[in-house]
Amino acid sequence: MPAPRPHAVEGLLQVNFRVPAKAPLGDAVPVTLTVGNSRSPDGVTMAVRSATQRILVIDDALTNRNWLSRVLSRAGYEVFTARSNREAAEHADERAIDLVISNLSSGSQQERLETIRRVEGRRPQLKVVATAAALGPEALRAAELRGAQSIFTRPMSARAVVERVRDLLRPRPVPYEALEILR
Repeated sequence: MPAPRPHAVEGLLQVNFRVPAKAPLGDAVPVTLTVGNSRSPDGVTMAVRSATQRILVIDDALTNRNWLSRVLSRAGYEVFTARSNREAAEHADERAIDLVISNLSSGSQQERLETIRRVEGRRPQLKVVATAAALGPEALRAAELRGAQSIFTRPMSARAVVERVRDLLRPRPVPYEALEILR
């Protein structure tokens, strides 16, 4: 019989395990726990994330894509680039993306918005950064439509880009909330 744990409810079973390096990634990876002859019910899932955060850069300008990819890869991010909405959608279908950097001046606004929504479907906590040549009312409106949390204007410094991306992707603590359970 396991030893009682402080602050634990009687009958609580705590399971500690390691996720294999080759485990599939996703927000709802099926999990089965077997203890003796007992098995967990079907439909139990858990989120499995890569240790490396993933960034998708959507820009029709090769120089912009390459520069952002180089800067962010050096900072330890896994970076995917797309020159079109179609390429971006393909990346989003193949992997979970944590942050999208999207050029406001390339592609149709509606198509780009649909692409970002598609990426967001796989990662509801998606962060979005817009890039623009200059900051003005039109750029602000377009960034807001895309759900951007930040706008990068050119010229961009590598240090400022990395700092802002780190800040956007930093895990935020979840506030502790005590609930009274009524029986």
